[in-house]
Amino acid sequence: TNADGSMSSTAAALIGALAEVCNPIIMPDGESKSRGGEFWTPYRNGDKDMADFFKIWLRYNPEPDMPNKKGPGYFIEMWDHLANTKEGRRLISTDQGFKSWFVQFLDLRGRWINSVGSATTMKLWMDYGGSKEHPFNMTEFIKLDGDSQDGGFKTFDQFFLRAIKKGKRPLDETACVVSPCDGGAFYLQEENTRMTDHCRFILKEKSRDEFHLGDALPGYGNAFIGGPLIDFLLWFTDYHHFHAPVDGTVIHVGEYQGSYNYDFDNYDPKNPYAPAPLEGSDKVGYYNQLNKHKRFIWIIKTDNMGLVAMIAIGFWGVGSIISDVRPKQKLKKGEYMGHFGYGGSSIMLAFEPQQHNIKFLRDISSPDKPLLMKVRQGIGFERR
Repeated sequence: TNADGSMSSTAAALIGALAEVCNPIIMPDGESKSRGGEFWTPYRNGDKDMADFFKIWLRYNPEPDMPNKKGPGYFIEMWDHLANTKEGRRLISTDQGFKSWFVQFLDLRGRWINSVGSATTMKLWMDYGGSKEHPFNMTEFIKLDGDSQDGGFKTFDQFFLRAIKKGKRPLDETACVVSPCDGGAFYLQEENTRMTDHCRFILKEKSRDEFHLGDALPGYGNAFIGGPLIDFLLWFTDYHHFHAPVDGTVIHVGEYQGSYNYDFDNYDPKNPYAPAPLEGSDKVGYYNQLNKHKRFIWIIKTDNMGLVAMIAIGFWGVGSIISDVRPKQKLKKGEYMGHFGYGGSSIMLAFEPQQHNIKFLRDISSPDKPLLMKVRQGIGFERR
C-alpha cells in the first residue's frame, strides 16, 4: 500500500491479474481451472501471500514430469498464466519497479540453480525415461560420475548443461542445413514470394498473429522477407546447447535484452482470453512480439544459399544466452556455438527467399505438428 493507505499501482495490477485468472466467466469455456485459476485462488483470497510463492519458486529444484511430481516448469507455467492476463501484462510491461525486481529475482533463481542445494532431485532425473512429446534418455549424456546414483552432478545447472556422448548426435554430411539443436521443428512461414512487408507476417493457423521479423533482426530483417522461417522449440528436458546450422562466415553477432515471459497459452496478444492451443501444439504468443524477447542473433554468409539468420530466443525464465562465436568467424555446420541458461528456449532459422537450390524435409509442417529433431540432423538438402 501507499503511505496514505491506498493500494499501490503494483498491488492493484497484481490483484487484478489474480482476479482475472480465477474468474471462469472471463476465461473462455471454463478454462480458468486449467489455466491456473485453481492454483491462484488462495492468493486472490488472501489465504496465501505472493511473497511466499516467489520464495518457494526461488528454491524449487526442478523435478521430472512423473506421477506425484510437479515437473520442471511448474512454477514458471503457473506464473505465466498470471503474467499473461490483461492486468498481468500491464504489470510486467509498464511497472518499472516490478520489472526491475523480477529481473533481480530471476538472477537469484539462477544462482540457486547453480548452488549445491539445487541437486536434490538428481536421482529422479537419472531414472527418468521422458515422454512421447519430450523424449529423454540419460544414457545419451555424459555423467560426471558414472557410479553415483545422482550422476555426480553437484548442481542442477551442471545437469542441465550436460554434455552429449561422442557419436550420439552424428553430423548429417549429406545435408546443407542441419538442426541447430534438439527440439520440435515447425514452419512459422514457408516460402512466400508475394510478401513485401517484414512487419506484418500473418502466421498460418495462428489466429492471424503478426510476426515482427524486421524488428527482431535490426538492419537485416528486409533480407529475409518472404523466405522460409523454421523454429525449433526446446523443452526443459532437451539438450540446451546449440550448433551451427550451415557452413559460412559470421558477419553479425548481436545480443538484445527483452522479456523473460513466454505466453504459453495466450498466443494472441490482442485477445488474451482466446481458447488455448490444441494439446501438443507449439503455437505460442512470443512469436507476435519476438522483438521484445531476450535474444541472440547471428547472421551467417554462405556460399550457396545467401544469408542465413539464426536467432536464439530466451523465455520462461531464461536470463542468459552464452555465445562462443565472434564476428568474421568461419563456421562449419554442426560446430558448437553456445548454450542457454535454464528455462524454456527456442531457435529460429530465417532464409532468404528464392533459394531454389534448397529442399527442406517434407515432414516439417505447422506448430500443431512439431517434428522432433536432434542437433546436427539434416533438415535441408541441395536439389540435384
